Amino acid sequence: MQTDVYTLSPETPVSAALNIVCGKHINHLLIVEDEILAGILCREDLCRADGTAPVKNCMTSPVPCVGPDTTLMDAAGIMSEQRVSCLAVVIDALLVGIVTRNELADVGFIRQPDTDVSVCDCCLACGSHIDVRPYLRAQHALLCPDCAGSLVTPTVPELA
Repeated sequence: MQTDVYTLSPETPVSAALNIVCGKHINHLLIVEDEILAGILCREDLCRADGTAPVKNCMTSPVPCVGPDTTLMDAAGIMSEQRVSCLAVVIDALLVGIVTRNELADVGFIRQPDTDVSVCDCCLACGSHIDVRPYLRAQHALLCPDCAGSLVTPTVPELA
């Protein structure tokens, strides 16, 4: 279970949420409104959404939840049954963490698909997912051509 989770308000723009998942190398964000868990997003949800829309337009709600005492077998079963890749972990109504399909695979509990498909590569600067690739000048950050083109190239002074 991950206890360091990223939360957003429902009005956060999709582009800002994409910047977070790309910049932090995470796949899930939780949406909280008035200290109540209102929804959950995965990277795929964000990549399919309009970048100017609020995240409330593409979040999943209600959020599939488990308690901290839920077994790995039960968590895997719930994920499979509900076709989700993440479950919020709550005690009463308090969010305490998340458990993901990747975590279950990392400990050998479930098998991930054999395909190595990137779910979504998005530009770290603007959130675009069109023609994104790592750029050496930006320390291999994932950028779209527009943002990569706006990078300032350092100039080397001429030797006298």
